[in-house]
Amino acid sequence: MVSPYNAYILCGTPRSGSTLLCEMLWATRAAGRPNSFFRELDIAEWADAWGVPHPHSFDDAAFDRAYLEAMVREGSAQTGIFGIRIMWASMADAERRLGRALGRTGDLTELFALAFGQPLYLHVTRKDKVAQAISRVRAEQSGVSHLAADGSVFEGVQSPRPVTYDRARIATLVAQLEKHDEAWERFFSERAIEPLRLHTKLPLPILQTPCDKSFSNSALILA
Repeated sequence: MVSPYNAYILCGTPRSGSTLLCEMLWATRAAGRPNSFFRELDIAEWADAWGVPHPHSFDDAAFDRAYLEAMVREGSAQTGIFGIRIMWASMADAERRLGRALGRTGDLTELFALAFGQPLYLHVTRKDKVAQAISRVRAEQSGVSHLAADGSVFEGVQSPRPVTYDRARIATLVAQLEKHDEAWERFFSERAIEPLRLHTKLPLPILQTPCDKSFSNSALILA
């Protein structure tokens, strides 16, 4: 059966397990190479890596058009399927940049479809928000975002900084994570979208997770 989707959008919040999912999908070599291409802090880094010119600014229509073209190419990785991860905090930037690149306004779902083809929406959530917030605080304080399976640093500084307990920061992040998950639910409900729901329980047993079954169920628990 031919899939009706040309792309997929991983909708989530930080420290929900989405980075591992992105790596698993890329490892199949059949589902694009998703990443957070609209994260504003990383735009310049992606543009330089892809050779996108920016003679005047990272924030104009000419740049956005060239950036979108490179994004689709790199996020598809010659697989015929485009993948992207978007955190709720990046949705406004995604709408602004896509609107300028495409030269039109409209609902963000329409802009996604015009830019990437008809997408499948996947909502990645981590039920234990306290653990998720603690993970975020540890990453912020240590400077290490992710570790590889062998314990080496996959993303972050090579010499981690010491971490301390910060109750106020954890509480702030729990509230923010709950708010952003609720925002995703409103986004789907208001547009009658039924996303594929992925509920993560971390840490994940990497070698035992059947990524080839990820798209076979309407809800999947990675555990």
